[in-house]
Amino acid sequence: MSLDKLIQEFIHGWWVLELLNVRRERLRKIIQNRDTFKQNIVKKKHSKRQENIMAKKGNQVSIIHLMGIALVIFIVVLFKMGGSDKEQPAETTHTVETPHTKTKVAEAKQPQEIQQEPTPLLVSEEITQVPEEDPEPDWKARAKKLYNENLELFPGGTVVGSVITLKLKGGGTQKGTFGGLNGNAVILKIGSATIELQNIDLEAETRIKLFKNDYAKYYALKTVKQEQEAWKQGQLAKEQEQQRILDATAQAEKAEDLKERLKENFSPWDGSHYKLIQITKENMLDPKSFKHKQTVLYRDKQGRLFIAMEYRGKNAFGATIINEIGAYIDEQGNITELITE
Repeated sequence: MSLDKLIQEFIHGWWVLELLNVRRERLRKIIQNRDTFKQNIVKKKHSKRQENIMAKKGNQVSIIHLMGIALVIFIVVLFKMGGSDKEQPAETTHTVETPHTKTKVAEAKQPQEIQQEPTPLLVSEEITQVPEEDPEPDWKARAKKLYNENLELFPGGTVVGSVITLKLKGGGTQKGTFGGLNGNAVILKIGSATIELQNIDLEAETRIKLFKNDYAKYYALKTVKQEQEAWKQGQLAKEQEQQRILDATAQAEKAEDLKERLKENFSPWDGSHYKLIQITKENMLDPKSFKHKQTVLYRDKQGRLFIAMEYRGKNAFGATIINEIGAYIDEQGNITELITE
């Protein structure tokens, strides 16, 4: 083999080796890049997984916090509702608006007029001690005492020599010059004549001006009569108060007895009527949206027991609105008449 050919073979072999080296280096880089890419993907997946785990933990913590807050609010609401059971709402109505009901609950006529400001049932008025009767005074002794006092208060008789006009009993008058008193008679000078008129022949108005005894007796009897009338009025007021207390006591006992008979029909938590809630839910489009607001129990002017309930619920458009419903019940708590619009 010639030297030139040998050199050519050598160059050709060297070139082939270099080419193989280049390709091997490229292949190594490709493999390295692929491994790096896989590692990056794995890292990203791991990082995303960690983020999801942390987010779930954060959501769990938030849910726990919200549950804790809701529990506190629930306890506060229960506490307030428990306190409000002792009070009755001041205002309610006896009709019901049910725009979200599927059908009317029952055909019922409107009740007779109900008190505009009904007195809540089972709340008795304050009962005080029955007042004692005062003994009737001794009116004769009182009149005698006043008579003696009035004798000292007599302003004095008419001046002798003055001209006076006397009113006579049965009508008429007698004018003349006053000449003084002679026992129970009035001395009257008429011209040259002198006459005497007995006090029993004179009107009371004239007698009390002239005679001390008549003055004292007249005003003593007048005062005693006024005091007797005042005493009778006072006794009448005490009798009325006694009757009011007796009526209030009887009403309180009756209300307590009624309360015992009715309590099994009402919730001790919010005062709602179990059967009325059941009927209301049966006729709602969305019974699950029912939320009780308040229930009031009272008597109407005819003495019938009436309950009025306010509640929240969703209508046909999905909006939550406040509705009212009422019903008459018997003294065992059973619904006798449902009031609908």
